[in-house]
Amino acid sequence: MSGLRNLIRSAWPLLVVVSLSPAAAAAADPPAAAPAPALDTTRFRLAPSITLSDVGIDTNILTTAHDQKRDMTGNIKLELEPSLPFGRARISGKLAARGAYFRQYAEQRSLDTDDSMKLEVRINRLTAHASGTYLHAHDRFDPEIFVRTLRTETAIEAGSDFSLSQKTNIGVALQQSQVAFEVTTVALDERLREALNRDTSGVTTWMRSALSPLTMLAVIVDTEQDHFAFMPQRDARSVKAVAGLEFKPAALLDGKVFAGYRAFSSQGDDDSNGRGFTGSVDLGYTVVSRVRVGVEAERDFAHSFRLTSPYYVFTRLSNSVTARLESWEFRAAAGQEWLDYGISPAAAAMLAIPAADQVLFDAGAALDRMFRYGGGASYKLRRGASIGLDADYLRFHTGETNRTYDRLRIISSVGVRF
Repeated sequence: MSGLRNLIRSAWPLLVVVSLSPAAAAAADPPAAAPAPALDTTRFRLAPSITLSDVGIDTNILTTAHDQKRDMTGNIKLELEPSLPFGRARISGKLAARGAYFRQYAEQRSLDTDDSMKLEVRINRLTAHASGTYLHAHDRFDPEIFVRTLRTETAIEAGSDFSLSQKTNIGVALQQSQVAFEVTTVALDERLREALNRDTSGVTTWMRSALSPLTMLAVIVDTEQDHFAFMPQRDARSVKAVAGLEFKPAALLDGKVFAGYRAFSSQGDDDSNGRGFTGSVDLGYTVVSRVRVGVEAERDFAHSFRLTSPYYVFTRLSNSVTARLESWEFRAAAGQEWLDYGISPAAAAMLAIPAADQVLFDAGAALDRMFRYGGGASYKLRRGASIGLDADYLRFHTGETNRTYDRLRIISSVGVRF
C-alpha cells in the first residue's frame, strides 16, 4: 500500500483541482453546460442470465507439444448485473459464477467467480466514481502462460470526471490491484507464485473532446508501479501515453484506435528496460446493415515469467467477418500473435535455466508465434435465448520444438437472458 500512498501524495493537487472545479467553473462560465439531470430512480434491475458454453471436444486441454490430452469439456455461467439508481447516484455491478467441467481429467474442474461493483455520483459537471473487482479463476492468465492456472485478482479504483464544456471533459483515477497465484499440487503453480505475484498501484489521467457528434478525440496517460512479493528485483515502473479516436456505433467506422509510447523500467540493469511504440485498434465497418468487417490489433509490454527477460512485447492482429441474416449470425476470424522477448537463443543458453522451465516456457526462444483460425454460427431464439456452434484451431510455434503444438476445439453454446 506504500506505492498507493506515494501516488496519492503526487496526485492530490490534481484531485483537489478537479473536485473544486465545478463551483469555480460554474461561477466563471455558467452557460457552458447545463447541470446533469438526476438519474432515473424508478428502475431497478438484476438482469439475470445463464450460459452453457464450450460444450464439446478439446484436443489439447493442457496445450502440450507431446502426449496431448483430449477431453469433453463444458462451462456453465450464472450471472447477475444489478443496477440501482437513486437521486444523482447509481450503483451497478456484476456477480458471476462459472463452473468448468472436464469429463476425464477431474483435476481441471473448477468453480470460479468474477464480481465487480461501481458507484457513480453526478454533481453538476462532476462525476465521481469508485469501483472494486474480485476474480477467482482457474484458466489461462495471459498469452505467455499456456496452461490453466489458479489465481486471485483484486482491484479498487476511485476517480472523477469533469466536463470543461459541452464537448470536452478531463478526468483522473487512482488504482490499486493485486495478482496472487495459488499453490496447488501442480509444481508449476509454485514457480508462477514466486515470479508473478505482485501489487500494482497506478494513476490514469485523460482528456476527451468531441470532434463531431460521432467522433471523440482522446488523450490518456497511465503510470504504474509494480512490486513483486517474492522477487523484489523484478519491481518496475512504467509510463504510457496514447492518443486516438473513438467512434460511436452509428458512425461509418465504429470502435477506437490509439497510438502512443511506453517506457518500462525495472530494478535490473539497462537490459531490463524497454521503451517503444504501443497502440491498439478495434474497428468495424458495416456493409448494408448486415455484414460487419472487423480489424483488431494491439502492441504493448507485459511482465514475463521467463528468467531470461523481465518483460516481453505482445503483438496481436486479427480480422473477422460477421454476417446477420434475420435470426442467424455467421462469423469467421483469423489472427496471429507474437511474443518478442528481445533475447537471442545463444544469450539465453548461457543462463542457468531449470530444465522444467525450459520445457514449459521455452526459455531459449526470442520470438513466439501463435496462429488462430475459427468460425461458427448462432441462432437467436425468442425471449433472449440463443444457441451456437463454433470451431477454433490454434497453432503455437516457437524457436524450440519442445513448445510447438496445435489445438482444435469444436464447441457449442446455449444462452438465456431474462
